[in-house]
Amino acid sequence: MKLIWNSEPESNYLLPIGDHVAEVEKAEERKSQYERKGNPDGTCLVLQMTVQSGGKTIRLFDWIDCNMIKRITAVLASAGRPVPSSGMENFEESVLVGQTVHIKVKHVTNKKGETVPVVDQYLAPKAVILGKKAGPSRAKVDTSDIPF
Repeated sequence: MKLIWNSEPESNYLLPIGDHVAEVEKAEERKSQYERKGNPDGTCLVLQMTVQSGGKTIRLFDWIDCNMIKRITAVLASAGRPVPSSGMENFEESVLVGQTVHIKVKHVTNKKGETVPVVDQYLAPKAVILGKKAGPSRAKVDTSDIPF
């Protein structure tokens, strides 16, 4: 096969700022080289996600410190997974693999001076955020005409 090289350089597609749907491809525990307050060994939850946008597949990574409970809770709520209760020490990150999460993306400038997309926050359904269960309302039903 003869390769035909395009004379135009490939342009890097920048994921637009805003809300997107992403699929978690990998979720694993890793050690970061940075020590942080309350996390001396740098244990992190690392998420690898893909987003479809503009006919392209964009890969995003998010490193979340193991002591950032609110952010991990937001990830789980966005994926529709049960949120661990307080006092729980062990968490199985593999429950996130294959899950769909709703994210808000922002742009930052990295050390090389490039503008790159990053996950700003994880969005969950309002019912989950407010601590309510989704589903039928709990309206009071008149049972006076039921014969038993």
